Amino acid sequence: MVRLQRCRTSQARKIGYKNLPEAEFKAALPTAGLSLFLATLLWSSHAAIADGVLFDDSRDLSRLIGRPSTAMPVSVSEALSRDLPAKVLEGR
Repeated sequence: MVRLQRCRTSQARKIGYKNLPEAEFKAALPTAGLSLFLATLLWSSHAAIADGVLFDDSRDLSRLIGRPSTAMPVSVSEALSRDLPAKVLEGR
């Protein structure tokens, strides 16, 4: 949440985000028109990521791509600074 807040304040554009408790997030996914399969996949992925399953300090990605990786706040800030079409920014 802190990283998102830093990204949010570094740009003039607003980024909508509401951190839901796990049970509420899980219940909200099917109401967004997602199939039960996709809702379950997204919820379980989100829960695993929140538990740190993607954390890796091995530098494997940097070796694989042949350059230093970019921190998420930097990538988001750079993406938001580009003149993207409105439909991309609005999530359509």
